[in-house]
Amino acid sequence: MKRFASILSSLLLFLGTLGMMEIMLRVIPSPVQHPSIYETDDPTSLLGIEFVPGAREVQHTPCTSWTVTVNSLGWRDKERTVERIPGKKRIAVLGDSFMEGVGVEDAEIFTRQLENLLGPDVEVLNFGLSSLGTVQQEILYEHVVAAYKPDIVLVAFYMNDVSNNDPILEAGPERATRLRYREADGSLVSYQSSSSSTFFLRRMLRTHSALFRLVKTSHRVIRSSFTTAVSPASASGLSLSLNHYSALGEPKNEDWRRGWEATENALLRLQSHLTSDQKLALFIVPGVIDVAEDPRALYRQEFHADPPVGFDVAYPQRRLHSFAQKHGILTLDVLSGFKKYITDNGLKYPYFSRTCDGHWAALGHTVAADILKPQLQSILAEFR
Repeated sequence: MKRFASILSSLLLFLGTLGMMEIMLRVIPSPVQHPSIYETDDPTSLLGIEFVPGAREVQHTPCTSWTVTVNSLGWRDKERTVERIPGKKRIAVLGDSFMEGVGVEDAEIFTRQLENLLGPDVEVLNFGLSSLGTVQQEILYEHVVAAYKPDIVLVAFYMNDVSNNDPILEAGPERATRLRYREADGSLVSYQSSSSSTFFLRRMLRTHSALFRLVKTSHRVIRSSFTTAVSPASASGLSLSLNHYSALGEPKNEDWRRGWEATENALLRLQSHLTSDQKLALFIVPGVIDVAEDPRALYRQEFHADPPVGFDVAYPQRRLHSFAQKHGILTLDVLSGFKKYITDNGLKYPYFSRTCDGHWAALGHTVAADILKPQLQSILAEFR
């Protein structure tokens, strides 16, 4: 009897401790205080990551915090309808965390500002979502965005899209990635090992338990620390995996050749989904290293190492512009406008970026919208 009482007492103490931890984690502001706005474990997911429709969350980084509001259709955007509004032209923007607007408030996002600049007769729909590469954006367009029937499909390319576009570059030889890809025959493939039999239990725990979210987050951080080479803390935000910077230059090996081919094939597939009265346009998202006065010196400063052999920040712009011209894809220029703004206004490093990550601050979104407004107006003028 005493042994049973001792076990019961220990069990109650353990449960009480867990309960206190749960309460504290729900009260203390932190990334696990509230359920995430992202769903990443659903084995039936189209892309491997998605927003939770209707979610709202205050997100934090060491240098800023911001509120994310997800609409009922599952995008960081105003409330929209799938059906077009008579008399309005429509632009659909595909991209990753830059277009999602990581680090800025809802009203400061590029797409929101661009819509305001283009006026009441144009909708600019935001389909930006963290982690997506060009391959996932093409899948997204075919299965979701096409139903919105946009006049212009605007693809925002960032250099880490190349590694996102190949599962080995993204997650190593074991392809331990949550993202979805296409097989050679065009069918969709997932490398995620999550079991659908436990998904709903795990989702319930993530939704209702801050303690579970803490354990899950800690496990992910520990695992990534052993599998990903990241930069040291930096003032400029060059905090991507060092691997991503291999996109800045001619492919060094078969993996990078395959990554670039996947990028270009995804653009061609995306183009094939469009009708004759739709336009596909592409622009490259300038990061801090793209606009730096001396990119090589900045790389050395941030990573305490020489850039890789063949390092060339202009390579993605040059390659994609040539590819787009060959295949009739429109290319829009943001980089030269960013550089001009830096010169005209005397901007200093880290220019348009946050001080703790590589995403644009609000100024970057504002200037990008200003630069692209006349270019898009020229294209829109072709539509009746």
